[in-house]
Amino acid sequence: MQRRILDKIESLPPLPKTIVEIKEVLEEEEVDLNKLAEIIERDPFIKVDLIKQANSPFYGLRSKVDNVKRIVNLFGIKHMRMFILENILKRNAKEYFEGYDLTAGQFMNYVHDKQYLFEEWNKTEFSMLDIKHYVSSIIFIEDIGKTVIDDILIEEGLAEEMQKRIKNGESVSKIEKDLVGTTSHWVSYEILRKWKFPPEIWEPIHEYDLVEKNATNSLILFTEIIRVVNKTLTLYGDINEKAAITELKKFKFSEENFRKALKNFLDLEFEEE
Repeated sequence: MQRRILDKIESLPPLPKTIVEIKEVLEEEEVDLNKLAEIIERDPFIKVDLIKQANSPFYGLRSKVDNVKRIVNLFGIKHMRMFILENILKRNAKEYFEGYDLTAGQFMNYVHDKQYLFEEWNKTEFSMLDIKHYVSSIIFIEDIGKTVIDDILIEEGLAEEMQKRIKNGESVSKIEKDLVGTTSHWVSYEILRKWKFPPEIWEPIHEYDLVEKNATNSLILFTEIIRVVNKTLTLYGDINEKAAITELKKFKFSEENFRKALKNFLDLEFEEE
């Protein structure tokens, strides 16, 4: 089955030329925002998406803005990286993940919620470390492998069993491994290497299933963080605080700092409602 999964990964289309150009600019040591705006101007689909996002209620701008250069400068490097990752994820997400019982909208909400939780935790635990960009990027893109796993589950007639076991509270990674022989994190790792993402993004994802086996890697901190975030939030938006605390104690993170971050995250969720 692993050969079939690799074949599906190989058959994925390459990233669009504009996305590749934007990604390359954002990976430069000195990011040129003007150059970034020029590239986006040439792609009507990305341009429309950027303008739509900038004018959404989330940003609360007083007046409509449709100037790409201005939006890029308002967003800044960090947010433009997130915008491009979201664009890649949307292009490759399914309308419905049958094995996970998630619509595309629910899937993106799950990804965003993990992002918001990490940002609150970063403030209480990791503010002295320059890791926010890397971990945010990993959290945003780590689930892309679920698109391939879901295809295999459907082809093998295992989608219903996957749903049932997830809703019974089993670990998603364990179920994936049981049913298709590997995990969505391993698939994400292979996809991101294919698309030539930097090692800082795909190495921690590769280590995700190995961390309990005493994996040693200079980026292992990133892996430990995303494991705690994933234990905290279920695919369906529920909070599993007990599992999160158990996980963070393995890595000797501060329970007090995490609880504070979780409270701030839940307060944000309440305000949005």
